[in-house]
Amino acid sequence: MQNFSDDPTLIYVIDLNTVTDEHTPEELQDAGNTYKALKEAGVGPRNISEEECLQVTTKRGAIFIFPIFRGKAFEHLKKLGCRLFGTPIVMQCLGGNARLPKEDFPVFSRTLDATVCCTGLRSSDRTALMEKVRWMGGRFQGDLTDKVTHLVAEECDPTSAKYREAVRMKIPVLTKDWIDEAWKHPFVNMTSEEFTEHYKVPIFSKLVISVSGLPVASRNEISRLIEHHGGVYSAELKRGKSTHLVVDKNCGDKLRRAKQWEIHIVTTKWIEKCVIHGVRLNERDYAPSAKLSRPLSRTLSTTTAPIADLDTSSPSNCSGVKTPSTSQENLRLLSIEQLVNRKLSGSGEKKLSQIQRKFATTDPIENVDTASLGTFNDCLTGCGVFVCGVTDENMVKWRRVLNITGASRCQDQDLQSSRVTHIVVGPHPVSEELLLQIKNRSHEVAVVTPEWLLQSAQRRVQVPLLEFMHPIFKNDGTENSSDVASLKRRGLSLLDDQSAKRRRLS
Repeated sequence: MQNFSDDPTLIYVIDLNTVTDEHTPEELQDAGNTYKALKEAGVGPRNISEEECLQVTTKRGAIFIFPIFRGKAFEHLKKLGCRLFGTPIVMQCLGGNARLPKEDFPVFSRTLDATVCCTGLRSSDRTALMEKVRWMGGRFQGDLTDKVTHLVAEECDPTSAKYREAVRMKIPVLTKDWIDEAWKHPFVNMTSEEFTEHYKVPIFSKLVISVSGLPVASRNEISRLIEHHGGVYSAELKRGKSTHLVVDKNCGDKLRRAKQWEIHIVTTKWIEKCVIHGVRLNERDYAPSAKLSRPLSRTLSTTTAPIADLDTSSPSNCSGVKTPSTSQENLRLLSIEQLVNRKLSGSGEKKLSQIQRKFATTDPIENVDTASLGTFNDCLTGCGVFVCGVTDENMVKWRRVLNITGASRCQDQDLQSSRVTHIVVGPHPVSEELLLQIKNRSHEVAVVTPEWLLQSAQRRVQVPLLEFMHPIFKNDGTENSSDVASLKRRGLSLLDDQSAKRRRLS
């Protein structure tokens, strides 16, 4: 392949000092740096003013480079069908010794290697989004097919066929902010999970929800969940503004008004299931029945069957922007009333969650720049790691650590399966239910502190387990020799598997 400097085409770089539209000092510097880099590569660029651009009357073979995709000169040349490129894609091609792509539309960067579809957007927003996606090297599709990698939406709308299909196919549902941030960071891979996690559409986005007939504790907890997942809680039911009414009794003045105003009426189970599965479920499946008159459920199985017409087997892929996306958070919300009044069988037994608080420390990942851990290494290949007890913000970093080490990240539905080989329990509060599940598995798998995972990544080798066994799960503070021996054998088996894989690859 010919490199950039082999292209005989005339290359013009816009002189921003002549542009009448506003621009930043950074954009001016980008133009200067790109001109300098092209000159050093032997391309022989030329500066061109805004007035000269406006004098161009026909599409020519020349290339025009802009640090900003806006303004009179840019719009004029775009209308003529000229070859337009952003400074980021030029620098990327120079760095990779490659030629510029031959497209019939402007190309700004390569930051968005994705196939994007959208739903529920206004026509003008849809057009702008489609244009930006293509300008960043992505692809846009009107229909949601198996080629689509990301769905952009305003809200989680279960009446939208595209939303339902995205849930079924485990396609992340993201806000328009994701596209805007990708535009602002042209040298960042914005399709990586650690970035898309921040831009997922909140479950209750665009919803205004009221409650009726619930106990105070339950009402307070539901309002917290609504707001935590992007919705608005309203004590009053307002015509033309309220979207949902949550009830546990099929009677009352609010319910009567909600029916008159055609507001969604759902049971508390709808809130519970939406939070657990990380998706907005169809309200019609949770309408109150004539005989309904009960408080929030006291128990809720962690293996709830998927809801009709929505595949909820992978909840984390469709949860919201900066909302709980980890398995421990979903398990923590298994039963709303249990969050208010949770009791252990056996009143004399101290709760594991109380014990955990005594061992709470600072999460070791907080002061670590994951970039310092280097690129991929296979020190934990073959390990299935379940991480809990960390904040949503830190979970993004821990996922990066798992990716670097080659470990498989396990979800809450994997906790009872043989896929899990290690359970990492961090210092952030974990629900009693989850701690009990971990305790039940502590004789089969290694339950360790986050330091084990971090040090393995830093040393680029799987460090021994014993030094990092979690103190809560050491059988009242003492190590059970048979359990430790079993874990040792399992660890050695994993290491043998990794060694065998390396020999096959070498």
